Amino acid sequence: MVIEPEPKKRPPDGGLFFGPDKTSFHNHSRRSEYSLVSTRPRDQRKQQAHVSIEMKASSIIKALPIILTGICFSAHSDDSTHNNIERGKYIATISGCIHCHTDTESQGKPLAGGKELKSRFGTFYAPNITPDPKTGIGNWSDDEFIRALQYGISPKGEHYYPAFPYTSFTRMTREDILSVKRYLDSMPAIENTHPEHIVSWPISDRSMLEFWKRVNFTPLIQRRGKHISPEWNRGAYLSEVLIHCGECHTPRFSSGGSMHHRHLAGAYLGAQSERVPNITSHVRDGIGSWSKNQIAAFLATGITPQMRQTTGSMKEVIDEYTSKLDAYDIQAIAEYLTTVPPIPDLSGSRSRQERWWLEPSD
Repeated sequence: MVIEPEPKKRPPDGGLFFGPDKTSFHNHSRRSEYSLVSTRPRDQRKQQAHVSIEMKASSIIKALPIILTGICFSAHSDDSTHNNIERGKYIATISGCIHCHTDTESQGKPLAGGKELKSRFGTFYAPNITPDPKTGIGNWSDDEFIRALQYGISPKGEHYYPAFPYTSFTRMTREDILSVKRYLDSMPAIENTHPEHIVSWPISDRSMLEFWKRVNFTPLIQRRGKHISPEWNRGAYLSEVLIHCGECHTPRFSSGGSMHHRHLAGAYLGAQSERVPNITSHVRDGIGSWSKNQIAAFLATGITPQMRQTTGSMKEVIDEYTSKLDAYDIQAIAEYLTTVPPIPDLSGSRSRQERWWLEPSD
């Protein structure tokens, strides 16, 4: 608001006084040499500026929780991803993924497949499970990976041979399976094809596996001890699912199906056609005379209570699987194995040579 010329005087509080200033007030220069300009317009501009600043400050303050949450979430997400990969590596190690899918005898690259597994049903070769899109699992979705482990079915719809222990992995939790997938996806992609399995008919006909599954395979069954300790349940999960002890230590019918009534009672023709010992709690034929600490020590070192070093395939299991377990998991397995029902050998007492894991070293 412009006030007409009046004698020069001090402006009221809050106002500004201008002397001759044709630059600042050129619009009024013709009307008066002196003009007293009310400060209201300028005050309004200042107030508007203050309001604008306050609004911006208020907006920033309101946005801070979102910004900080985003920063924290990003950091947490990175940590969560790293932890998930590390967890997946641990599971892949103790469950044999790394060992079985790496052809160490031929200096093969990690997880690139080609490792040979001989059995009375034929010779099988582990596939490539690196993230290579052509020869590995690089194009697999999470659901396809889960279906492979829990149902033994490939992304193409083919049935896997039970040399791949999906019969045990079927009871893995979805969380553990996806952790393994995250770990495998983080590994270098390696292009490598494995040899064809050497099997005879009817095993060579994969369509027959569907009928085999109907008789010998029930997916997604996990028994938990409702009134037993968390340590026991963890030990059962590790022994029966992740480390899949029963795949070797349980005898099989001629069809290849497990004899569940003789669970962990040993097999005459296990992996690599070796004699596999009884690990039930039977005192004479199993490991019923071993204490929990002795079982734990054996899993960590491969040395029996009689100070005898294990050999053969079990040495590989000790070196590559169980010795990598953390202390809690080793004790959990020991806790579980001491409760496995005792089952005697079918052949009665064994010779000294057959009872090597119970006899003292020479």
